[in-house]
This record gives sequence, structure tokens and C-alpha cells, in this order.
Amino acid sequence: MRAATTQLVIKTIGVGVTCISFAAIFFILWDQWDVVTGVIFTRGVVYLFTLASGIGVAALYIRAHVWRTLLPFDKQKDTIFKNGIAEAFSIVRLVRYIPGKIAGVGLKIWYGKKFGLNIQSATLFAAVDTLLPIVVSFAISLLALAVYSFLVGISSMYGLVFVIIAIILFTGTLLLVPSKLIHPIFKKKKIMYGIKRYEEKKVALLVPLICFFLARGISFVILVSIFTRLDVGTVLFSMLLFISAGFLGMIAPFTPAGLGVTEITLVSGLYSIFPLEIALVIAATSRIWDIIVDALYFMMVVAIRKISS
Repeated sequence: MRAATTQLVIKTIGVGVTCISFAAIFFILWDQWDVVTGVIFTRGVVYLFTLASGIGVAALYIRAHVWRTLLPFDKQKDTIFKNGIAEAFSIVRLVRYIPGKIAGVGLKIWYGKKFGLNIQSATLFAAVDTLLPIVVSFAISLLALAVYSFLVGISSMYGLVFVIIAIILFTGTLLLVPSKLIHPIFKKKKIMYGIKRYEEKKVALLVPLICFFLARGISFVILVSIFTRLDVGTVLFSMLLFISAGFLGMIAPFTPAGLGVTEITLVSGLYSIFPLEIALVIAATSRIWDIIVDALYFMMVVAIRKISS
């Protein structure tokens, strides 16, 4: 009992320190916004940030459907809100920050067991849900880089190589991941609602992930549009940069939610088209946006769950 209380106190302190830190960053940016960026904080800026946040929340809703594909659930509660998947997914998103991604993987295993998987399948679920987004984000980054290289006049040979590698990654994910890794998870699902072949569900794993990363890339483009006029090259570069920064953040196992790695990548890329102080503000704004989106999604899930129950 005493150990559980101590652990709760430590977690509460950690969450409190994190919230205070990000609140301080937010209010500093708010106070110095027009001084640092030269952008007046108008109603249009608020609308753009709200639009980006709305798209971000919708992206998380789409992302949660990967869990719906992998986890067994009650057929009578066939929405991610009623069966508890959305709430579990939102909690794992928040745990990325404290104590970190490693704890998030452990929590995925725990939820896998809670939703009816044995320990082997639950571990497999956690591994797939962690590794599959890394592969998909890398493949999307390569495709975006290929398109960008064609537009800006980089050697078309490089662009073709990027496209080929991306196609191989997508094809390998479709062919190898289902047959070698995820198939055992569906033994219970076959009993519950009659899936005859796992191959029928291949696309159900990749499409939500692709939509998730593209939607988040669009949200980042909207944030960038606050600071500059957009052209096709800037749009593609911003999406490529954000998805690539997220990829690097995901493969850094000991950084909470990729904190630091993602921002350094963003600043390094944005510095090529913005002054350093603007690049820093955009990177910080994108992190604040990410936290706000996670918090909004969690509150939306809790509210819908209470209303529906």
C-alpha cells in the first residue's frame, strides 16, 4: 500500500512538473510571440491553430483503429469508444511523456492482456503497434522526398531510388508482417466474428497509419502557414520534415515522446527557409500543439465514454 502511494506521488509530481514546464514555455511564447516572430496574434492565427488541432485529433481517432484491428473486442460494442480501445490508446499516448516510450510499450502489453490476448500475443501486439508506424513513416518520408526531389530539380535517379525503396517497404509490410508476426493475434478474432483469412485485414492496418501521418503532416503545414506564404515546394518540404522528425523521435527509445530529437530535426530543416529564432518558435509551437492534441483527444474520449454509458 505504501509503495503504491509513493509511486502515485512520484507520478503526480512528474506530471505536475511537466505541465508547469510546458505551461511556462507556452506563456513565454504567448507573451513574446509578435516580438520574436513578427507575426501578430490575430483571430486568423487562432483559427489556423484550431484547424490544425482539429485535424490532429481526427488523426488520433484514425490511428486508434489500428488497435481495433489488432485487439479482440466485444462484437456488441463495435466502436472504439464503447469497447474502451479509444480510451486505452489515449492513455498510452499520454504515457509517452511520463515516464516514457518504454513504459508505453509495457502498457500496451498490459492492455493487450486486458482485452483478451495471452502474454505472447499481447507482446506481439505491442511490438507490431510500435514498429509498424516506424516502417510506415519511413516509407512515407521516402515517397515525399522523391516527389520533392522531382519538383526542385534534384537528380531524378535519386527520386526513383526513393520511390523503389518506399514501394519495397510497403510491399514488405503487407506481405511479411501479416504472415510472420500478426497472424497469431487473429486466432481469437476468428472465433469472435468469423474472420476466415488474416489477409483480408492487411489494408486495415496500413491505411489508418498512412492517413494518420499524412493528417499530422497537413497539420504541421497549417502551423507553418502562420509564418510564411506556402508554395508547393514548401508544403512538401514541411510535410517531409515533420514526418521525418517524427520518425527519428520514434526510433529514439529513451526520449519521452521524441522530445528534443524531434525539435532538433525540425529546427535543422526549418533553418534553411527561416531565421533561427522563427525555426525555434515553430518547433516549440509544434510540440505544444502535439501535447494539446493528445490532451483534447483524451478529454473527448472520456466525455464520449461517459455520455454513451
